[in-house]
Amino acid sequence: GGRRILEEFVIHNEVDVFNQERAIRVLARVGDQGSIRVLKELLDNLPPYGRFRLEILESLAVLGDTFARHELEKIWEEIQSPEKANQYYYGHKGYYEPESDSSAIPLFLASFIRKLGALKDPTLGPLLVKALSHGWLVDKAAIEALGPSGYLAARPALEKLLEDSPDPDLRGAAAKALGELGDIQARSILKKHLNDNPHVRVRVLGALGRLGDSTVRPALVSLLEDSDYLIRIEAAEGLSFLADFATSAALEIRVDPQRVDSINGEYVAKALGRIGNPASRPVLEKMLSSTVPLARCAAAEALDRIAPGWNRNLPS
Repeated sequence: GGRRILEEFVIHNEVDVFNQERAIRVLARVGDQGSIRVLKELLDNLPPYGRFRLEILESLAVLGDTFARHELEKIWEEIQSPEKANQYYYGHKGYYEPESDSSAIPLFLASFIRKLGALKDPTLGPLLVKALSHGWLVDKAAIEALGPSGYLAARPALEKLLEDSPDPDLRGAAAKALGELGDIQARSILKKHLNDNPHVRVRVLGALGRLGDSTVRPALVSLLEDSDYLIRIEAAEGLSFLADFATSAALEIRVDPQRVDSINGEYVAKALGRIGNPASRPVLEKMLSSTVPLARCAAAEALDRIAPGWNRNLPS
């Protein structure tokens, strides 16, 4: 079916590289052992350097190929050298102009760390922790990768960042990652930052909620009306992990399909979908008439989660 069409496109397309890369990323989500063979065949015919090679290795690793995962680890060690980083970034051996674009290589390294993070593999945790000393862009990517990785031994490193980093973006990312790790021992240090920068505070509250501390609900609910839309978004996400009736109700009463506001649209719908309370169905159906397209899409996705088949009787 569709998977085989994607595989044929990946093998035979030589012109539309952009869509070829997109097809490879889709295969990472829907592929099987046959897809692994196709991607490895393509890999064998590529030069030893280049970002396209990394795209294929990432997809193979997502599909569970251990060779690809080990290859990505080896490449990370190699690209600590600026010459090697340039070779992989620019795609051909011997090209090295460190002054040509001062931001290109840090962005590339951060992107590479995100590829490793996408694997959500605890065995990559030590590598991600080690990457925390490579500058702001890579540090941020490594922090964001450590949360979903499940590498519980990263807690001390993340707590140190939360305590010592002068950068509120990194402190906020560390707080969120501590919540994602799921180690309740992080609660005590998180509570020390409840009076931090507002953007850090909302992530601290969300992390505590994710760690099962329902006492943060009133504070998160109050932030749904904050003047900063980024804080409203973070508050809605934080509430989504307090999966109970009171939280659903606090989100539902803020639904107004005619109000063009991200908190009353896309992110409320996402939060209600994540909570999964079937009683939210009428509110989500109401949101299908929102004037905000992303809110309508998020409401439909949430309904798919809490009421499969809800649209079966809708007119086509």
